[in-house]
Amino acid sequence: MVADEVRKLAEHTARSAGQIRTSTVEITQRTREALVSIERTVVQVEAANTTIDDSSSSLTAIDSANLDVENASHEIALMVEQQAITATDIANNMETVNAMGEQNHASALSVGTSVEELRATAHALHELVRHFEKSL
Repeated sequence: MVADEVRKLAEHTARSAGQIRTSTVEITQRTREALVSIERTVVQVEAANTTIDDSSSSLTAIDSANLDVENASHEIALMVEQQAITATDIANNMETVNAMGEQNHASALSVGTSVEELRATAHALHELVRHFEKSL
């Protein structure tokens, strides 16, 4: 009964680890997509800067537009930095979860081995009792 519960726990742990890996892959993919989008935005901002610099509109309008672009670039840089930190945290969490899954798996195997050893000992004791009873 204990072995069955341990087996079920090990299976559940393996499924959970798989689900966590799947979720982590999805999160990583979404993070990569977000980074690509941000890179595209940065390219667009740079293109806007080039267009602004090339235009011959009033100096006040150019200064104002450059200030707006600078603020947007700063915000984008902050977002990219935050996403990089988040991606690192996710990677670290993935490693931790993976290690925990491996530890759980090792523990489950150890428990299974212990159960088998206990079964063998119980069987041997049962045989000794039978032998003892026959000798009486």
